[in-house]
Amino acid sequence: KLNNMFTPSTHKLKGRSVLTLRGERVRSKSEAIIADELFKRGIPYVYEPIVEINGIEYMPDFILADPETGTLYMWEHLGLMDKNDYACRAFDKFKQYQLEGWTLGINLITTSETREFPFTGQNASAAIDYFL
Repeated sequence: KLNNMFTPSTHKLKGRSVLTLRGERVRSKSEAIIADELFKRGIPYVYEPIVEINGIEYMPDFILADPETGTLYMWEHLGLMDKNDYACRAFDKFKQYQLEGWTLGINLITTSETREFPFTGQNASAAIDYFL
């Protein structure tokens, strides 16, 4: 169902080096943690779907659906939040997502990490428990 609604991106496929339990390749160990947790819980998702906003294509990390309600969620993992330019670009992107109805804390899930505070499976699990 989700694959009919969202086309997965084929952008920079060579950058996807981490294998998930579902057998797909993602860009980072943190994205693999998220994908694996979604997969283990039977939560359908599309990795890096194409979402067009005002004629610009964005590729959030995940779009997922609550298996019980069908409610859609976007999930962005912010892996370099100790880099100011990265953080600023992320927040600019969230402004565009808001225009399309993806609202932080409602249907836009965000997780983050820095070198000092790495992302863990507990972080992924807590985010899923909170939203779904």
